[in-house]
Order: sequence, then C-alpha cells, then structure tokens
Amino acid sequence: MPTAPTSTHPSPAPVAPVAPVAPVAPVAPVAFVPGRDTLVHLASDLTVSTLAADPSFWSHDGSPQPELADGRILCVSDYTETWSWWERHLDGGELVMLLHGDVDFLLSDDRSRVHAVTLRPGQAAIVPAGTWHRAVVRMPSRMLFITPTPAGTQIEPVP
Repeated sequence: MPTAPTSTHPSPAPVAPVAPVAPVAPVAPVAFVPGRDTLVHLASDLTVSTLAADPSFWSHDGSPQPELADGRILCVSDYTETWSWWERHLDGGELVMLLHGDVDFLLSDDRSRVHAVTLRPGQAAIVPAGTWHRAVVRMPSRMLFITPTPAGTQIEPVP
C-alpha cells in the first residue's frame, strides 16, 4: 500500500487571536473653499486642519504663529497682476501649481540671473529653499502653493 507523501515544509506557527478593533466614529466631511482667507495646515504629525487667515497673516512681520510651528500650509490664491515683490522661504522648498491662467514663474539665487519657468494649467514647479521667486501674470490666474511652516519668508520689492 502506498504511503502518504510527507511534507518538507514546517507546520505553520499558531496564529494569535486578533483583538477586536473598536469602531471609529464617522467624521462628517467639512466643505470649505481654500483661498487666501482659508488655508489648509498639513502638520508634521499628519493631521490636516483648516486655518483662518486675515490680512495680518500675510504681513510677514515675524509675529509668532504657534499654529504654524511645523508642517506645511496649502493656499490657493488668485492673481490678476504681476507680483511687485520678490520672496523667498529660507526654511524649506515650496510647491507652486498653476490651476488656471498663464504665469511665468521667475526663480533666482541672487536676482542677477533669473530663470523663467512657464507654467500652464496643471503644471507645477518646485522652488528650492532660499530661492527668490515671483510671478509674472499674463492673464488672470489661480495658483496653489504648498509652503513650509515656519517658512522664514523674506520679501523685497521689485526695484
């Protein structure tokens, strides 16, 4: 009589019972329109929240903003005119995405040599930390920015 084949594989280890997982309460989605007055804070602990921004937020006067001690902010802004300033963020790179419109994004280490990046809707550019940049707006445009927090932002007028 033939013998049953023997396995050369070890028997599987016993599986420990899995503890039941407590159900998570559903969270109602929050609808909002991102813009210059409503930002999205992407914290380093991976939480996401909205943040109201009044005109003083954009003054870059160095006032402490404890809610922006880490992470990044996402902002959507509309522009009809070319920026009259150069800016840079010393503490991290920035993502700029053109949602609609026509923009040339100017990048420069020292503003003596300028590199133009033409953005079309749906295209993005990464602005390395410490790089001066400004937008030449060719038609009304909407841009999405993801900026480090804190950013160490410096702003200087265009001469």
